[in-house]
Amino acid sequence: ALRSGGAELRGYARRVEGDLRRVEKESVSDYVSESENLAHLHMKISASDAVLASVQGALGGFQADLGKVREEIVSLQERARGMSVRTSNRKQVQRSLGGFVAGAAA
Repeated sequence: ALRSGGAELRGYARRVEGDLRRVEKESVSDYVSESENLAHLHMKISASDAVLASVQGALGGFQADLGKVREEIVSLQERARGMSVRTSNRKQVQRSLGGFVAGAAA
């Protein structure tokens, strides 16, 4: 009984080894057949990386330009505030002088 069991195990082991060799060959064959697709995918990924790097550079430039525009807006706001104060002061002086001139003329 042990001899027939041992023979069965050896036969089973040979079948498993054969299956493993067949699966290995199929895997290699699949890899070889897909290698062209993998190479194509790699080229597409590399091209996408280049495009993304270009977009990143453009966005960096745009961000710098926006910073300059912001600085210009702040500068213009400060100038506008100064002009508003000067205009307000001028009107105040005109009112004061208008009353003074009217009083002096009378």
